Amino acid sequence: MSTSLEQLADDLQRVLDGSVSPDEFRTRHPIRGETGAIGDILCRVEHYLADGDIRQRDFDYRAMQKVELEKLIFSLRCGRLNDAAKIHFLGRSE
Repeated sequence: MSTSLEQLADDLQRVLDGSVSPDEFRTRHPIRGETGAIGDILCRVEHYLADGDIRQRDFDYRAMQKVELEKLIFSLRCGRLNDAAKIHFLGRSE
């Protein structure tokens, strides 16, 4: 099943808002079956999804990842895949 950029952005916003859990997101957007830019983005988003425990105890890391997720959502909504490709959730992107 192919995911649109808008669907992905909407569900990432729901993750950020807390209305979709990481597991629910993974069910909606499995990495398996996605190729190209969407597949690459989902692989990087997995890093964000896996870091919930770190975000709970590290304010700076939580703030950094929140900003990066907001940038990713914005990039997807604008169709800016080159910008989206720079976001890795390990630190601040360009």
